[in-house]
Amino acid sequence: MVHKNSNKTTKSQIEDTKLKPLQPTLRQKKRFIRAVIKSASKLDFKTVSENLIEQIISFMGSVEMGKAGVWVLRDKFDFDKQEIVLKCSTKSSDNLIGILSLVLFLGNNNPCSIEVKRVSGTLKGVYKE
Repeated sequence: MVHKNSNKTTKSQIEDTKLKPLQPTLRQKKRFIRAVIKSASKLDFKTVSENLIEQIISFMGSVEMGKAGVWVLRDKFDFDKQEIVLKCSTKSSDNLIGILSLVLFLGNNNPCSIEVKRVSGTLKGVYKE
């Protein structure tokens, strides 16, 4: 006797269980922050992002950082100008700007200051002068 209901899952059953994307009204609104890092030596993206995230976690805490949805955008980093673009939620953008002004060291005790140039809701708007 052959059972029709087996425990094996088929590809179509797996595809049916995928999560649907969020509706635009339920998504978290975002802000992009463009900032310039002023330091004696030029820093690479890996150093900047790792140390910046550590600083943000120490000021905000990991739970608040998760709620804020902070991202350091790799493809928008400019090594020559030492510009970086961060993405966060609209509710936490003021906190993140304050934290960026408090950062004093990046890398191996490399003194620096971070100056926020522009805040916008789109990547195109963050580069307008």
